[in-house]
Amino acid sequence: MHLIIGLGNPDEQYKNTRHNVGYRFVESLLNFWKTAGDFADFKFTKKYKAELARGEFAGKKILLIKPTTYMNLSGEAIYLVEQYYKVPEYNIIVAHDDMDLPLGTFRISLNSSAAGHKGVQSLIDHLQTQEFARIRIGIGKPTVTTPEKYVLQNFTDEENKKIEEVFVLAQTAAETIITQGAQKAMELFNKSEARNPKSETNPPHSPPIPRQVEGQGELEGVKI
Repeated sequence: MHLIIGLGNPDEQYKNTRHNVGYRFVESLLNFWKTAGDFADFKFTKKYKAELARGEFAGKKILLIKPTTYMNLSGEAIYLVEQYYKVPEYNIIVAHDDMDLPLGTFRISLNSSAAGHKGVQSLIDHLQTQEFARIRIGIGKPTVTTPEKYVLQNFTDEENKKIEEVFVLAQTAAETIITQGAQKAMELFNKSEARNPKSETNPPHSPPIPRQVEGQGELEGVKI
């Protein structure tokens, strides 16, 4: 079995925010795979504190997961699922937002640190490993606001178009991870920084900024 996890916040008010691209990505996967095979819709399961959608791809059992514990506590839900199904870390894929990548791009990572992403760090803490694959979906860097506020803002219509275009290629990347492994997917999709031709022209190796900053305030807590 493979677990494909989309990170995000469950409340309706966060549905179209930058922080919820992980949720949106697994939803797009489900919509596509439902047309080609036997996949059930997402259903909340209290036992796992998550919405789950089960099905198969390329003869392999797939479990799509949207944790409902809020971003910073994502690991709580995934730990419950992983413990029950006994899924090895190399069969886990995590999709999430990444401010260090330009909007319109994505990158596959394997066995890498959270780099400040609190949702990813929660997974690492609860699973006691970082040896899982990640599909990091670029959302760009804030220019006029703080990182905490930026990730909780909605995408503009133009930005949404770019995100939807990225999902198409990222879907193929996820399928490659499932069928050929993360290393092969990295060779294929990271060569060109997984850049959409219509994406921003920001240099892919621009210096990173902190994904979120610590501190007090109304945005502190489980939602960022």
